[in-house]
Amino acid sequence: MSANLQTLANLVGTSREMQEVRDQIVCHAAESTPLLVVGEPGTGRVAVAQAVHGASQRQDRPFQQVYCAALPAAALARQLFAHANDGPADKPGLLQLAAGGSLLLAGADDLPTTLQLQLLTALRGEPPADVRLLLTTEHDAPQLAAEGRFHPDWAAWLAPNTIYLPPLRKRKTDIVLLADHFLPHYAQALGKDVRRLASATIDMLMSYHWPGNVRELENSMARAVQQAEGSVIYPYHLPPTLQTAEAGAMPVAGDLKSLVSAFERDLIRDALKSTRGNVAAAARALGTTPRILGYKIRTYQIPPRPYD
Repeated sequence: MSANLQTLANLVGTSREMQEVRDQIVCHAAESTPLLVVGEPGTGRVAVAQAVHGASQRQDRPFQQVYCAALPAAALARQLFAHANDGPADKPGLLQLAAGGSLLLAGADDLPTTLQLQLLTALRGEPPADVRLLLTTEHDAPQLAAEGRFHPDWAAWLAPNTIYLPPLRKRKTDIVLLADHFLPHYAQALGKDVRRLASATIDMLMSYHWPGNVRELENSMARAVQQAEGSVIYPYHLPPTLQTAEAGAMPVAGDLKSLVSAFERDLIRDALKSTRGNVAAAARALGTTPRILGYKIRTYQIPPRPYD
């Protein structure tokens, strides 16, 4: 198995929804039947397919993948099979290269019907090709068949074995875990000393609806690390799409006094977090006195003890 493939241990999340996904991965890893991984773009469909391969008895055998939507039908046929209709190929196709292992067809919603039937013949023929077929789609097999995008025989073959991935908005408890997972990766890659998220940043991440799912969150963290000047990610480091009134973490419009107050409150909360609730130490870090800081803590109704 290639070293860059995702494994079950790499899948981040402690939510009930993600635990169910892990359970399904373990269950399907024990099989050799074709598997459909269904979810919105950005939910980690390819990572789950890779984890199924990595948890299976085929884990040390080849893993091949192709993104179907990136190629026209003729080119995709040449990629998949050892030869195309227009003559011999210069090299083996992916189906041959994946012998004994797994073949992932990513974005297979619009896989041409002719190729669906060719694959069906190859994988169910006599003798069948020794390849575990994994596919990722946005919709499940019955819906794609109803829309005329999946051949009925192809859909019937795939439908019994499906893993459904939840969108990120349905597993909000994983958002901060994922952000904390991506932050050190991009800090190291970009040579930044960025260590944590401000409290208001966490509020903003939790309030956003994440239409692009985990991929959008990862891209947002990469952008935030790039924009950060110090060790903390503040809301204004996040992409503009998150900095809306609906996100609710920090006002982006209004009078100067309210904007300054929101920023000051966030700085105090972060100083308290850094000093584990020690007001005197937080005051020193902020360049003020414990008396003034105590007054502001009461004014902003910031409880220091949760940071102990």
